[in-house]
Amino acid sequence: MAHLNFIGGKWVPAQSGVTDEVLAPATGAVIASVPSSDAADVDAAVNAAKAAFAEWGTATPRTRSEALLALADRLEDAMVRPGSHFVASAEFILHVPLR
Repeated sequence: MAHLNFIGGKWVPAQSGVTDEVLAPATGAVIASVPSSDAADVDAAVNAAKAAFAEWGTATPRTRSEALLALADRLEDAMVRPGSHFVASAEFILHVPLR
């Protein structure tokens, strides 16, 4: 399973294109590939966060609350949806079906 960085509202690979393998501790099997992020990726993420804060920082508490609650709903839905990344990862790590 390949993963990307979430920077500036987009899923992107490391700028270097380099990835690292994630191994299951119990078996040593490769279970994922993740970006091998470096200072350039951190700088891009920090710059994107600074830009986003300009809008977020002026949002009303109600607007921020509604956005966070909507995000929580989406995460909860993703966590219980059969075939989701969350479910598949938990099942692999725990070695038990969650459905």
